[in-house]
Amino acid sequence: MVWSNGWWGVITKMLPSFWLLFFQAFVGKTLQAECPKGWTLSNALSFTTQTCITWVNISADWKSARLACARLSTGGDLVASRDDKMNVLLKNQTPKGKTSWIGLNTLPERKLRWLDSNDEKRFTPREGIRYDVQTGCGALNDDGQWRIKSCETHLPYFCQIVVVVVVVVVVVVVVVVVVTAFSDLLSSNHIL
Repeated sequence: MVWSNGWWGVITKMLPSFWLLFFQAFVGKTLQAECPKGWTLSNALSFTTQTCITWVNISADWKSARLACARLSTGGDLVASRDDKMNVLLKNQTPKGKTSWIGLNTLPERKLRWLDSNDEKRFTPREGIRYDVQTGCGALNDDGQWRIKSCETHLPYFCQIVVVVVVVVVVVVVVVVVVTAFSDLLSSNHIL
């Protein structure tokens, strides 16, 4: 019997389309991370990680705000606004007239650095950066402008947690590879 003829030939030709539909319908929805109650899903950091953010309306100095974010959720920290989409999201969640701590601080010579990286920041908001002090901590105005303020100033703050979805992706890739290899084996007449 030749497996590539008849119904098995039709099935093996349809497998790539089936897996694409399966991936889009089932996995695509599964890959949307869910945030804890009171947190907002932000733009994806990458295909396998997404960020949840929350605004905390409790005034604290920058260091205390960072510790409070860590207590709110495992892996929590002050938010890193690495692109315009994130900056707009934070701006839209900042109440009118408020300035909030973000995870930015200054290195010597007014160079900015995100908490989760030793790299200098690579994004400057369209609204610009205002230095209230030469060396300090990063905050965000309700108009989206970054401010460098004394770290001892008490402000509300934005926290973030990173949600990893890589496990689902790995499982799906393994299943697709195994099924594709099996269908190739069957269609090339190696069995029966």
